[in-house]
Amino acid sequence: MIPIESLYQIWYELTSEIEDGIIILNDSDIICHLNKGIFQLFPVNDVDYIGKKFDRFIEEVVIPVIESSDIISLEGYHLSSHNLEDKDLDIFSGPGKGHSVEFTIQKTKNSDCSWKLGYFRKITRWKKTEELLIRTEKRFKIIFENLFDSVTMYRVDETYYPGRFIETNSSAIKRLKYTQKELLTLSPADILPPEEFGKFLSFIKNFRIKPVQTGEFSEVSKDRMKIPVEITALIVKIQNEDFIIQISRDISDRVGIRQLQKNAFEQINKNIEQFAILNDRIRNPLSVILTLASFSDTPENVKISEQVEIIDSLVDELDKGFVESEKVRKYLIRYFQADT
Repeated sequence: MIPIESLYQIWYELTSEIEDGIIILNDSDIICHLNKGIFQLFPVNDVDYIGKKFDRFIEEVVIPVIESSDIISLEGYHLSSHNLEDKDLDIFSGPGKGHSVEFTIQKTKNSDCSWKLGYFRKITRWKKTEELLIRTEKRFKIIFENLFDSVTMYRVDETYYPGRFIETNSSAIKRLKYTQKELLTLSPADILPPEEFGKFLSFIKNFRIKPVQTGEFSEVSKDRMKIPVEITALIVKIQNEDFIIQISRDISDRVGIRQLQKNAFEQINKNIEQFAILNDRIRNPLSVILTLASFSDTPENVKISEQVEIIDSLVDELDKGFVESEKVRKYLIRYFQADT
């Protein structure tokens, strides 16, 4: 059997090049070896604590240089404690200033050789990455919650049938007048008018050939109000499952303007039609009057004929206006795509 001192020496050699801090303890919790990583983290020399209790090392070396040491008790590090847990520590002074470490204790189960390993594992890069992810998540959450448009997310199965919402932002809750809890029990099928759901299914199935889709639909709020929306949706794959991120923009103003436009064009068509009828109704009596006036060459009939010609010229001007109105109508149809 290898002598215990030799075993400690072997461990020391094995751990000497590791950048993490490692402390080897005997079964009495006495420090037998400190690797080089310890000296790079804490203000201690290699001989200062050899042969000393590990608790003393924690109290005199570790606690004074870690942040939030006021809420960390020595009992939390005591090796006989039944509540001993892994701890994340941030070092604010000494050689390891600015580093984050994870402290753990490993105990041997070998009855022939009882020892413990205090492990101060460097997790600085992990912590920075975690902090970055947290900041990014917070920024995303702020943007997500403050978007004016409604944003929802839901899973689709292999047939592209939509499941329940798994994410909704504040705008969706406000517009649809459901609570967050209520909305997460619903699916797109529950907020679409029944007559539009078939069209919506076709819309989703188009994701098979195109990753982003846009279309106009209606959404029905909790109080049964129908809201016209323009939906822009994209499909994403997360862990081999397909999810739809859907952005719904309220286009009530656009639809209102479109209806006003349609009404205006209908009125223009009606006016043009009435205009043409009115011209005919004016010309027919004028023709009769002119014919009757031509039967005798009296001063009165000459005067009547002159006035008829004046009226006829005015009607000609109206005809020119009719032609111009028709040009305007065709222009509007061409460039504004009026539904006539």
